[in-house]
Amino acid sequence: FVAARSHGTVFIYRVAPSQQPQLLVTLENADVISAIRTPDGRNLLSSFSSMHELSVYDLSSGKRIFESKLSERGSAPISQFTFAVSAREFEFVTVSEDCRIDFFVGCTTTPELLLEWSRHEALSAISTVRMVDLPLSEAQAGIESEFIAEASMLESLIRRLSSQADQFHRAFIKAANQILSASSILNIRSRSFTDWMSSLRSSATHHDVHKGDAPIERDYFNMRKVIVVSTLKSTVFGLDSSDGSIIWRLYLGRDAVPLKESLGSLSVPLFIQRTTTHYQYSALAAVALANKYTRNGLLITFDPISGKMVERIDLSSRIKRVELLPLVDAYSVHPLLIVDKSNKLSTYPKLPSEVSFATPIHLFSFEANGRLEGFRFDLQRMELRRTWGADLRLTPQQKIIASACIALVRCWVIGRCFISILIRIWW
Repeated sequence: FVAARSHGTVFIYRVAPSQQPQLLVTLENADVISAIRTPDGRNLLSSFSSMHELSVYDLSSGKRIFESKLSERGSAPISQFTFAVSAREFEFVTVSEDCRIDFFVGCTTTPELLLEWSRHEALSAISTVRMVDLPLSEAQAGIESEFIAEASMLESLIRRLSSQADQFHRAFIKAANQILSASSILNIRSRSFTDWMSSLRSSATHHDVHKGDAPIERDYFNMRKVIVVSTLKSTVFGLDSSDGSIIWRLYLGRDAVPLKESLGSLSVPLFIQRTTTHYQYSALAAVALANKYTRNGLLITFDPISGKMVERIDLSSRIKRVELLPLVDAYSVHPLLIVDKSNKLSTYPKLPSEVSFATPIHLFSFEANGRLEGFRFDLQRMELRRTWGADLRLTPQQKIIASACIALVRCWVIGRCFISILIRIWW
């Protein structure tokens, strides 16, 4: 059997030494194909299309014996897969371009596929990790909105009363749900009211609500976080800090590849531009990458709580450096400072011309050969001014590794705070 592709269509031929090639199957929009030989001697072929459609053909007759469609949207394309067949089931193992491995099982009599398990191997290539606070609940946001400076006394009183009524309504609904859900295990036969109340308390204590159904909101002590992880496989994950489960994942596209640092390593920088502290707005995060085909810069912004993509920005030049500025715009967003290969500066979002920042902004850069430089960022002229430089004069056998504290880290110290920069030289 021979497979030939032409303009997105795959043709399967039977080839024999003394015969003309015989066309068996024509596959439209087939991205990946796989073939097996069953123990009973049948030759089966399966194909995956870009629309997540799966088909299985019997090559002896050319007929389709199974077809199904994956319901998941927004996932990465399938790069490899294989399958096996038993008396009543088809088993498929798929590998996506984001290094996700899925195992599906389908019955020969129904076109439905059941996902048995998944493995996210992209988490083995983590680039950057950030912690994000969960957003305020609706009740907590209502309490925060009570304290508005420009509101009158009557408006504050009305807002306070409505907030209290809403909290009472929520508490009543929650208690009613607990009572109804615990009614099946209550000790109804007991005539003692004390036994009945103890049974109610124990049932409410042992009643476990599935986390997938619970809202993603801040707990009382703000201990639960969202761990946002960028990987080298063009995928961003949102993990639950309480149990490590995956809340969401975002595939960034086929054309998104990691950036190359000055020391030669690959990196996908992740920045939290707006936290959940500003409850009026949704949180905002950004990752910086490169276009696979043009090598120009690529910025993708998304909501770190829900994982929904906000915007994709294709830059016109290659990224040399990207940093998060310690100032905010009118929407409480920390802009990104982008330095291209020609040392031209730009910001995202774009800063207004009248913006000012009292504290000087300094940047530090290094090269693999031991060249160190310090710059001062001129916000008004949008340029970098070199303030100092040094040369470590490394030998070819020596290797430099630079590490420093994370930008915008809050330091609680008395007196002047110094940013510690550590230079490690290996040979």
